[in-house]
Amino acid sequence: MKKAFSVIAIAAVMASCSNKNNDVSDVQQRTIDSMKMEMAKQQVIDSMNQASAEAAAVQKDAATQQAATATSHSTTHHSGGTRSSHPTYVTNNTYNTAPQTPNTQPAPPQKKRWSAKATGALIGAGAGAITGAMIDGRKGEGAIVGGLTGAAAGLGTGAIIDANKKKKEQQQQQQR
Repeated sequence: MKKAFSVIAIAAVMASCSNKNNDVSDVQQRTIDSMKMEMAKQQVIDSMNQASAEAAAVQKDAATQQAATATSHSTTHHSGGTRSSHPTYVTNNTYNTAPQTPNTQPAPPQKKRWSAKATGALIGAGAGAITGAMIDGRKGEGAIVGGLTGAAAGLGTGAIIDANKKKKEQQQQQQR
């Protein structure tokens, strides 16, 4: 009887050990599968980002080509009238004298952005209010004073930034 009990106990221990190994490998397999799924998701995200970057580059190239085409379609004057730099022929081998207009599409409307003054005032007010509330013993009064002071400083900084941007734009337009 002792022998039978020992054999049963050993068999039970071995069976439980083999189940633990299966459980460990099952957990490992689930972890591996999870990691594979995450890698697949990341690959999809990366490919979508790459596709959108390529699309943006194509749009930029198209806009550049369109601008170059618009400038190259200038007309020149000859004794026979005007003809474009790229003549089109009519059936009797004479130049078509109708001026060619470039196929330009209107630029998409840009989002209206805040000026640097407004942005600076907002950021300054927030930072000043937080700093004033932390420094002053009376939280409300410190926040108000700090907010007003920060807004004034941000407004001044934003005005300087706006002025510099305006100067740069004027210089670029004069160079063209």
